[in-house]
Amino acid sequence: MSAKGSTYLITGCTTGLGYHCVSALARNSKTAHTSISAIVLACRRPTHAQKVADEIAEKEGVDRSLLVVLNEPLDLFNLESIRTYVAAVKKFLDESGHRKLDVLVNNAGIGASGYLKNSLGREKIFATNHLGPFLLTILLLPFITTRVVNVSSEVHDPKEISILPDASFSWPTTTEDYDKYFAAGEPLSGDDEFTAGRRSYCRSKLCNVLFTNELARRCSNDLPYGVDEEVSTKISILSNKQVRCSLPNASTLRSVSFNPGLMFDTAFITGKPSDEIPEWASGMLHIVRKASDSGANLAAIATGELRGDVTATYFSDLSPKLTSEFSRTFETIVIHQSELWDHSVRWAGITSEELKNSGF
Repeated sequence: MSAKGSTYLITGCTTGLGYHCVSALARNSKTAHTSISAIVLACRRPTHAQKVADEIAEKEGVDRSLLVVLNEPLDLFNLESIRTYVAAVKKFLDESGHRKLDVLVNNAGIGASGYLKNSLGREKIFATNHLGPFLLTILLLPFITTRVVNVSSEVHDPKEISILPDASFSWPTTTEDYDKYFAAGEPLSGDDEFTAGRRSYCRSKLCNVLFTNELARRCSNDLPYGVDEEVSTKISILSNKQVRCSLPNASTLRSVSFNPGLMFDTAFITGKPSDEIPEWASGMLHIVRKASDSGANLAAIATGELRGDVTATYFSDLSPKLTSEFSRTFETIVIHQSELWDHSVRWAGITSEELKNSGF
């Protein structure tokens, strides 16, 4: 027997943005627009997530059974952990009667940190923020019916925050460079380790945008919000050559990205939540947000409460916003997006059978 209401899966939701997103979903779970039967909290520490779920259920006055924590941990830096977690999700969907996953919110991520690689030689920031969510989405795609939401950031656009490295600077043109500077995270010439870490973070947030847009293009042949008419016309000529997803619901699947703003009341930026805004951020007050507000906005985007019909769209607060100029060029949409997708498939070790199951 199938469960009534929608099923959501949110990654990284024991603190910060994800915590407030889950809280907002739980709070609104009984409204007519957001009838929700399950919210899956996907986290690295299931035991801790259980306690968080208890807290949210009590705080929001909802039945504890609404908030689901699987026994398997989800570590986005570990590709085997992702595969194991996906198997657990499939088992849950089958045994619980939910059958389908309506919405996937790829929220989990890390900030600029020290240089670290996993066993496959993948740099930690890039692997956690882009490659892990990419693999998770592709493996879960056959079960997703409505929407994929990828949490990005304004740092993907150098015009938004000029004090950080340009995410699109020296974009790779060869497989060797993709492997060296993206997957392995080697510093560009002239970058010290600190700058390389910040560049990797900015780049991973740009990759979130490009993945969002490429998924929309492969599913419903939609182009990024705000693309120039001339670019759109040139791309339309090539549309019959585009690889398309063959899943039954592909044409109606929505793929969007979200910018939560700069949140100092979480531990994400400084490692310690604070209501104080540091002096170095005094020039960026226009992008500072409270995690509770951004979490509620993320929940609204996830449910489709606002502009639920759009795809290939980047939301800042609750409004569609143009992504970086680089992300909207003909070369990026036709070449770079597709290259990033293909390399990500290779880096994640996605098999031809897994691609086939996901409609590619």
